[in-house]
Amino acid sequence: MVQKKVKKVLFFSAGIISFALGIIGAFLPIMPTVPFILLSAFCFSKSSHKIHDWMIGHPKMGPHIISWRDEGIIPLKVKHFVTVVVPISFAFTFSLVQIHIAIEITLVVIATGVLLFIWSRPHQSTKSPSDNDLD
Repeated sequence: MVQKKVKKVLFFSAGIISFALGIIGAFLPIMPTVPFILLSAFCFSKSSHKIHDWMIGHPKMGPHIISWRDEGIIPLKVKHFVTVVVPISFAFTFSLVQIHIAIEITLVVIATGVLLFIWSRPHQSTKSPSDNDLD
């Protein structure tokens, strides 16, 4: 019983931290938002059904969380936005901060990997309109 409680507290703490990082990411160009929000939804699904239900029901976050959870969907609009913002953010950061070339190359490789992953995900449902959740 104690182990379950500890696990719940750890998931809840991770959910709070990742949600906070997601909110910060909404305002900082180099920091991602969506992965932290998705992680927080997962953590709250394991620790706080009340907060998880609030996130799922939220008009902005909810549909994206559900689409990701159910089918791994990243909307086309989001893919286009990330594809534009990531290179601009990196260019802006590299122009302001002196970073060793090896670190710059590593960051560009990571960003490229992230973009490739994002573009490998579906952007619309593969379910036909006649499919329903009554299965």
